Amino acid sequence: MSFFFISIMILCIYCRKEEVSDFGPRTYYWGDVEKKVPVRYTYKVWAVKLQPGVNEVTAATLGIDPKQIEAIVRISEKITRVEFTKAIREPAFNPEVIQFGIPALLLDQSVHPVLMTGYVSLMSDKDTDIEAICKKYDLILKSKLSDGLYYLEVKDARNTLETANKIHETESVQWCVPEFYALYQTM
Repeated sequence: MSFFFISIMILCIYCRKEEVSDFGPRTYYWGDVEKKVPVRYTYKVWAVKLQPGVNEVTAATLGIDPKQIEAIVRISEKITRVEFTKAIREPAFNPEVIQFGIPALLLDQSVHPVLMTGYVSLMSDKDTDIEAICKKYDLILKSKLSDGLYYLEVKDARNTLETANKIHETESVQWCVPEFYALYQTM
């Protein structure tokens, strides 16, 4: 299992100024690099995690007016990408179908959104107390991937970026980053 899970798609999303947030966290750490990368939320594209047993996603099952949806694309077993015709701050997703929705991020000056999954990867150091970190930040330990690398679920997925940043900045770890799916345009 790799450190980042990247899914390549042939979709290009152009985010206009009014579709981008000026609120919330503005940076995140890239792996073990101590430089923060500027980010903005875009409310036109959302990553949604389906409830167990839900296999088909349509505007009707999401509980959203079909005229508001431009595209629905299953990215992985866990995540579906929902693109709206215009930015929506708080979509009223059907809770019987959707566990959570997270607005996509634009990294630095990019116009191509990346989708957070509600999971973080954490590389421990010799002093890391993974159980204490899970308790403090309300995380679920999903697996230990390799020597010192942990895969954790953020219980409140909307706080994935903030949680990863706080752990990276304040805990005894080498690094902590959100899991992303990146969207790329191929030539």
